[in-house]
Amino acid sequence: MIPRPDQTAPEPVSAPAAAAAPTSTAPVRPRWWLHRGAGRSLEAFRYAGYRLFWASRMSSSAGYWMSSITHSWLLYELTGSILLLGALGAVRGVPRLLFSLVGGLLADRADRRRVLLAAETTNTLTHAVMALLVALDALAVWHLFVSVAVLGTSSSIRLPARQALLSNLVPLSSLLNAVTLSSAAMTSARFIGPAIAGVLLAWRGPLVTYIAQALSHALAALLTVWLPLGRSAVSKTQPRQSASSSLREGFAYVWRDPAIRALLLLGLLPVTLAQPYRELLPVFARDVLAGGPALLGTLTAATAVGSIIAVLGLIVLGDFRAKGVVLVGSVIGYGLLLTAFGFARWVPLSALLLIGVGTAAAIQSTMTQTLVITSTPDELRGRVVSIRLLDQGLAPVGMLLIGALASYAGAPLTIGLSGAICAILALVFLTRVPALRRLT
Repeated sequence: MIPRPDQTAPEPVSAPAAAAAPTSTAPVRPRWWLHRGAGRSLEAFRYAGYRLFWASRMSSSAGYWMSSITHSWLLYELTGSILLLGALGAVRGVPRLLFSLVGGLLADRADRRRVLLAAETTNTLTHAVMALLVALDALAVWHLFVSVAVLGTSSSIRLPARQALLSNLVPLSSLLNAVTLSSAAMTSARFIGPAIAGVLLAWRGPLVTYIAQALSHALAALLTVWLPLGRSAVSKTQPRQSASSSLREGFAYVWRDPAIRALLLLGLLPVTLAQPYRELLPVFARDVLAGGPALLGTLTAATAVGSIIAVLGLIVLGDFRAKGVVLVGSVIGYGLLLTAFGFARWVPLSALLLIGVGTAAAIQSTMTQTLVITSTPDELRGRVVSIRLLDQGLAPVGMLLIGALASYAGAPLTIGLSGAICAILALVFLTRVPALRRLT
């Protein structure tokens, strides 16, 4: 019988270190490709649990992006309403505000692997139900909103556990590499998922597309079963705090640390001002650039190409100083490139600009996640990550405002203005918030 990854022999550690580590991060025998030319660029892949984690995340992310394309396109086809597209994005984001803290508590108090497994199972069943509704010709607009709400809730519970679990799978010395490679999985899926969804929608319609999404999350759930245990970071010998006390402890830590506080505030800019452009891509694909679902998949995949470029660059670059300056610069670039996209009318130029948008977004996300995780002790990591993810819960505010403005002034002008405002405010952060400039 093939041994489970969590049954491999742990590396020798001292007693205090062993007590601090929730799970074993011992590597199995290194693969040949880790010896020949890969160097430190793939160091996190030396750990069996991380390899399973990486594959699970890629499969799950592919399903997520296929779902995003499918829901948005179907809603616009059924209603033709730009305002409803903004509302759909809001429904996707509201659970982040409501349930991220719950996910953070579970990540610090429960087996992180089981939290992930429950979320992926929920995603699989949700897509299976949507496929059944399409097969029965019973799909209605409200089904799209309900399914997006369920998927958003599942994501809110899953994300804190997934990000906190990284530190249980690799040592902290390999964490930056692990986060970067994890981002590579997500961005690769962001390229593959929309492309597959666009082709399937144009070729066979939503039924086959929803089946593909269900299978993608089912594979992620299967891989999660084989992950090493992500046990609670709280010792069983310690008295367990109440949920409210645990949450207060997490907020107090964020408030005391000026660097993390600045990171969380900066993260609000792209989420509320720039990220909502994704909900309006069906408008650009069909009305502005005169295309169809295949073009929508191409535009969404273009941002993933940029993300892959950014991640590969970060892998090759390795550790570097002035991370805070690079972080803020990526947000400025995000806004400026989005402004240019809003006024572009040529498909190749639009795709090229979205590659740049994806590059800037990936740098911002990777740097923020790495700095937050490495600056937070393991027993607080789930809660601090969940507080950071609350900015995603504020995304519905931006999505509703941008959706309403786009229905009045048009999508191109709205995206152009939101990108410009994002860049200007990020520049203010760079000049007025020294805690960000000092981050290394």
